[in-house]
Amino acid sequence: MRQRFERPKVIDVYSETQSQLQKLNLRSSILPGQNIAVTAGSRGITNIPEILRSLVDHIRSLGG
Repeated sequence: MRQRFERPKVIDVYSETQSQLQKLNLRSSILPGQNIAVTAGSRGITNIPEILRSLVDHIRSLGG
């Protein structure tokens, strides 16, 4: 038995990541000046550098 999962294509990974992060409303969790560690596994994830860049930019925009 094989499973096939839908894999929609995302044209602008950076913008889509920003959009999804906005939905999380992290502003209440990230304090100005707070240090935040970011770690990620890349196995099976395409565009991981762009996703992480978007995440770091989002955290910085919140003051972290």
